[in-house]
Amino acid sequence: MSAAAEIAKRIPRPEGVRRLGQALWMMVGEPVQASGLLWARGVLGDRAEEDLSAALSQYGCLEGPNQILAARPLAEFLCWLWQGGNPEAEAPRLVWTLPTALQVEGVDQGGYLNAAVRVIEQAKTRLLLVAPFLESEGVGRIQRALLDALQVGVSVTVVTHGADDLTSWSSAALESLRRESCRLPGKLLVYTAIDDALMLLHSKLIVADSDRGIVGSANLTGKGFGRNLETGMEVCGSEAAEIERVVGEAVGQALVSVAFSTKGAA
Repeated sequence: MSAAAEIAKRIPRPEGVRRLGQALWMMVGEPVQASGLLWARGVLGDRAEEDLSAALSQYGCLEGPNQILAARPLAEFLCWLWQGGNPEAEAPRLVWTLPTALQVEGVDQGGYLNAAVRVIEQAKTRLLLVAPFLESEGVGRIQRALLDALQVGVSVTVVTHGADDLTSWSSAALESLRRESCRLPGKLLVYTAIDDALMLLHSKLIVADSDRGIVGSANLTGKGFGRNLETGMEVCGSEAAEIERVVGEAVGQALVSVAFSTKGAA
């Protein structure tokens, strides 16, 4: 169960949502850490500060490296809680990479990368990343989150082009991650699309545990996460599960092949 769904399950309505909203609204524009949410135990019980912090992050309410509480996604989160918090009813959310020259009020310029990191951090058992093109700068921006996931035993699967060619950009981009992951409990499994399989791998996807994910336009590159105009959509529930199922069929029908695998636990 996602952090937001756990909050929705536990919060009393309507009074609990009203109290939570009043307190959080006073914090808009300020940095938010779990340690500053101890007051939420009065509404949500034990571990409320950790669960609420995770839910706010999951819903895109905490923006940038300083985790600033943003008004618009907070309002959407509170409306979702007020309406019952059905996990299947979580509205898909747009995320963006905006070029430096393009600034749009109310849009997180680095929201795509922030959302990618959030999905990776939420993985408990499985993480799937699909991108036709990888390069070292892009993979480097999410590598810390990937290594943290592998550290706690998450099985990470990457599907791309050219991972079996040691001279390719994809192979070079994954080399540091491969070396580091060999000593961690989680398993890193990398597939490469087969050139003669009559399939161009073109999807850009990140999914955690068939539960939450991103569908979008960004490859795992520096430009995709920092300089292009890129658009993604955060999805959950049945949509995320369908992504994992479709990619699983591509693997099962031998449209991709194993490039390499570490010895971590599955």
